Amino acid sequence: KKPVHEVQYANFYDFGDTTPYGNTLGENGFNYTVPQMWERQLPKYLLKLKECEEFNKTSTFKKRGVHMSPTKYVIGLSDWKIPAFVNIYSDGSVDVTTGGCEIGQGLYTKVAQTAAYVLGCDYSYIRVGDTTTDINPNATGTGGSGTSESACNATILACKQLRFKLEPYLPKYGGDWTQAVAAATMDTVDLRAISLNDVRSDFEFDYATYGVGLAEVEVDVLTGEVSVRDADILMDQGTSLNAEIDLGQLQGGYMIALGFYFTEKNYTATDGSQTGDGTWEYKPPMVSDLPLKMHSALLPLSPNPAPVAVLNSKASGEPPMQLASSAFLAAHAAIREARKQLAGNDEWFDLPIPATPEDIRKACLLKDSMLTL
Repeated sequence: KKPVHEVQYANFYDFGDTTPYGNTLGENGFNYTVPQMWERQLPKYLLKLKECEEFNKTSTFKKRGVHMSPTKYVIGLSDWKIPAFVNIYSDGSVDVTTGGCEIGQGLYTKVAQTAAYVLGCDYSYIRVGDTTTDINPNATGTGGSGTSESACNATILACKQLRFKLEPYLPKYGGDWTQAVAAATMDTVDLRAISLNDVRSDFEFDYATYGVGLAEVEVDVLTGEVSVRDADILMDQGTSLNAEIDLGQLQGGYMIALGFYFTEKNYTATDGSQTGDGTWEYKPPMVSDLPLKMHSALLPLSPNPAPVAVLNSKASGEPPMQLASSAFLAAHAAIREARKQLAGNDEWFDLPIPATPEDIRKACLLKDSMLTL
């Protein structure tokens, strides 16, 4: 019988394989970085595996498990039709609006940075206005993790038009942004531009965001509670549009998914109505659910080679969520150790999602008759 991580690795794609979506790995800019990240995480996993085995030998009512999970989240940028409207004012200030909504994912910050980068001005000159359909109509919805880069691409297209209009003025003023803009305004140059992110591709999906997550958990056999002792996440974001934002999206997505795997169970009455209308029964992840240690990082020096990639970046937000499966499967491994010791049962067992304390306590096969004072 082979260890789990060896079975996982044996079933990875190879370069040259064709995915179910018709993309051939290593061709047309569709890269594949899971094996590279897996090898980086493997030494820590093997160390944790040994530590868990030693701990479980001497602990009856607390068991530990460790697991490593990869993820592949495909993106087709033709799904997002996002407009942009950029105005440059005579004092050098720049107003940018796009069809993408800011909902906490850092879209406005990425758009502002992109505008400053393309125009060649300081970031402080950029203001991003709120999304409104009387300025940017007919945008597709914000969601699916591709809106930020699509809004940035629309911004790039508009800013390139404006940069072209300013090219005759910038050299005259030694590259001074405000003086060049003021001179262009005096010459009645129209410093407005509109654009539309309308990516056309020969493929349904243009690239994938990859990641590898490692988790070590401890299961309390008596109560069914789970503590994530260590979470280590490595993500391929290409050349990140903003590394701090993408790390925040990585950590937030992981935490939301921990709720999916362990706590957020819906209870319904016989008529189908939900009965868990508050946190007494419905449990979103809270402070106590945070991993005791959490390390998150972006794979360095891995620009996205897809032809339609926006500044060689990759989508962030939802892609890391599936990496929380590493914590769920680590809990499964810990429960298996409890079942072997308490009931001599080493057979495969199903663990429901979410795995609540009640589910875990039951899965451990602990009987009251085993408890003595």
